[in-house]
This record gives sequence, C-alpha cells and structure tokens, in this order.
Amino acid sequence: MGKSSYRVSNLTRIAPGRFLSTLLAKNPNSITPGDLKSSSLHTEDSDQNTKNQVELIRLINSSKNLHKQQIINELIPNFSIFFRLTKSDDIPSTELLTRFIEVNPGRVYQSWDLFKKYEQLVEVTDELIAKVLEKLVYGEASDDGYKLEPENFERINNLLTTYECKSGHLVTLMDKLVEDENHIFLNAFVNSELVTLEFLSEFIGKTNDFGYLSIFARLFQQNPSILTKEQLILALEKLQEPEIVELWNESQDSNLKHGSLDPVKLTNEVLNHISSNELDLDKSPESLLLRIKLISTYGIHQNDLEKASEKFHTYQSRDKFGLDLVQTELLKAYAYQAVNQDKQIFAKIAETLRPVDIPIKVLQMLMVCQSAFDAESALKWYNDYIQKVSKNINEHTKRSPAGLLTESLLVSNLYDNDRNFATLVFDKAIENGIISDEMETSQIKKVFKVYGEAFNDHEDWENAKPIFKKYVLNYIKNL
Repeated sequence: MGKSSYRVSNLTRIAPGRFLSTLLAKNPNSITPGDLKSSSLHTEDSDQNTKNQVELIRLINSSKNLHKQQIINELIPNFSIFFRLTKSDDIPSTELLTRFIEVNPGRVYQSWDLFKKYEQLVEVTDELIAKVLEKLVYGEASDDGYKLEPENFERINNLLTTYECKSGHLVTLMDKLVEDENHIFLNAFVNSELVTLEFLSEFIGKTNDFGYLSIFARLFQQNPSILTKEQLILALEKLQEPEIVELWNESQDSNLKHGSLDPVKLTNEVLNHISSNELDLDKSPESLLLRIKLISTYGIHQNDLEKASEKFHTYQSRDKFGLDLVQTELLKAYAYQAVNQDKQIFAKIAETLRPVDIPIKVLQMLMVCQSAFDAESALKWYNDYIQKVSKNINEHTKRSPAGLLTESLLVSNLYDNDRNFATLVFDKAIENGIISDEMETSQIKKVFKVYGEAFNDHEDWENAKPIFKKYVLNYIKNL
C-alpha cells in the first residue's frame, strides 16, 4: 500500500472532534477537496469544530492552494459562517465572495449589496459575475414569486457593461426573459449595446413568438443578409399575428424604451428585401415556401389581390416547380377576400384557379366562399364529392376527408344563419356513417358552439353575423 493512500485511509478514522484540527496542522497549500469530503465537517456541530472551520477558511483563503475555490465551497455549506468572519481581513477574497453570494438566502443582505461592498477589493472573475447575475436574474432563495424589476434590470446592465460580457451570461438572462415572457425587458435587452448581432443570430431559434420578432427586427434593421429564408418566412407569419404585435406595443410603455416596431412598415421592408434580392425566384425548396408566403401576405393580410396575382404570374413565367401549391394559395386569397369584402366576383375567380384534381382543402375553400352568395352551392359541392372521398381518419391530423367536407358544409349553412339545416346535415352524417369517429365528431360539433357564441351579446343575426364572419375568415385562412 502506498504512502498517500495510507494517509487518506487513516484520516477517515480520526475522531470528528480532531479532524479539522488535524487539517489545520497541514500545509494549507497541500489540502485537497477530497480531504474535506472525507471529514465530519457537515455533521459535527460543536463550537470547537466551528472555530476550527473558521480558522481553516482563513488559512485556505490566504493560501496559494490550486483548489482554493473548491475547498472554500466545501468549508462553507451555508451563509451562517459569514457572520463568524468579522475581521476586516477575512473578506475580501474572490473565492469567499463568490461562495457567500452563491449560498446567500438574501434574508439579511442582498447579494448585490454584498458584491458592491467588496467589488473594489477583489478580482471580479467570470465565476463571480455569473453568481451575481444568477441572483439578479432568478432572485434570492428567500424571494417568493420573484420577478425581474427595473432596478435589478439596470443592475444587470451595469454589471455586464462594466465587466467583460460572456456569451454564457447573455444566455442566462435571455433564457429567463423568454421563460417569463418579460416583454419589456426582453425588448430592451435585445436592443442594448451589450448584445451582438452574432449572439442574436445564434439565439433567435430558441425564442418564443415575441422574443423572435424582437430579435428579428434588430437583425433585419442592421444586417438583413444574415437572416435565412426560413427566418424571413417565420417573421412574416408572426408579424401577421395581432396578439404578438400588441405585446410589442405594450413593451414600449416603459422607461426602458429600446427599439420600436411598426408591423406594417417592417412587413413591407421584409417584402421589399425579398423582392429586390429575388430571394423568392430560385429553385430551392425554401424559395418555394417564400413564394407561398408572399402570395398569402399580399392576398390575405394586405388585402392586395392585384399584387398577389402579379406575383403569381411572375412565378408562372419563371419556374413551374411547386406552382400548384402557389396557385392553391392564390385561390385561398381570392376565397378569403370574397367573404372579407363581400365580392362574389372573387369567389368566381377562385373557382377558375382550381386544379383538375381538387384537394379536399380546395373543396372546402370553394364551398365556404361561394355559399356566402349562394347557400345551395356548398350543398352541391358536398353531394358531388362526399361519396368519392375517404371516411378514414388520418393518424396525424385525426380528421377524415368526409368529416372535413361535412364541417365545411356546416360552416357554410351557419354563415347563412340556417342552423336547422346545419343540424340536419350533422345528424344525417352521423346516421349514415359519414362521420363516426368520436373525437372528430366532437371537433365538428364545436362549429355550433362558435355560432351560438356569436349571439351572446346580440339577439339578431344582423349583429351576430360580423362576429361569426371573423370565425369564417379564420377558417378559410387556416385551410
């Protein structure tokens, strides 16, 4: 047996009361973290043991031990030892301050106050910054229901501005802001000088709806070329969601105003960027997705069917790749605007765009948009195709083609304020086995609930119709 292994094995047999005094007799530079883990430090509570513990901390603190931080971490399991180290030369020490901030519950002293008290007396290391940042971001152990407030946000900004800002520090803060959906601070932080474009371009994929737009806006405004086609598409989608834009506007109601968003302006700038660089015109799959998104953006969200049609004709003359998908999107835009603008001519144009082999979702679009002007048309489409489509449930969507057509016929008749006929259609579809899956049946039945809710504050159809119309428009848009 070697000499070193003999020493370790015998140390573990020393009586608890003597163990720390034995370590005190050693050269503090030679003590290892393993020595502490083998001790009775955390089980022996005698006053002498505590005195020995404090003395050992002082020795290690003033030593050149290569494992100083690890040993101090072992010697200080909680914050209570802080009050035993009262001499002026006990603290400062980077290692001690780092550990005390880590274990500080925040009941007597705030960790930020401890840091500022000793900041000028110690070397501020990356690990120390990380511990302080963690307390500012997540709160003290004693904080109940902690939320980041302006005071601590400014402290974070001060900390990361004063000292070298590491990527890990930024991730810690961004993760918390995204997790808490803290829109005001997230927007302020994204637009601060602390955050580089390189960091944002790497982090953008980890963010939620609001966070994504906040980061996208800064990247786009400063260097749009670093954004991928997929990121441009996603930004256009999120810019078209009113609730996300509303959150952005709320984030400006603060003394921490950084960055601003005009969703219409930013959308137009993105569209111009795509067109001027012809990002939608090459033969890649990503460009095809861009073409589809541009037709939808112009035709549905900007109510500009002329521009959508112009784009389609450009694609038609340039490349046939995926043209049927682009054409379906243009058909959807005309179907949507037929209902939105109450123009039957748009419903007729939509029908001219139908392919020879009509997909289920195209049938649904035509049924709903044409029934806004002729309720019988939806029933005609339904009768022509219901026996030709499958009644089997798709394992991914949990819906059947027959069920989808039945649902669209219900929407069409309810938009004509004919609940009786819609109920008859629904009952007959169940009776004849056109729809039989319990989950799908429940899903279809929800249409009646939406129709009924339109009358919650109104007794007449004239006032309820605009409410149900919003549902019908979303129904078409989501096909």
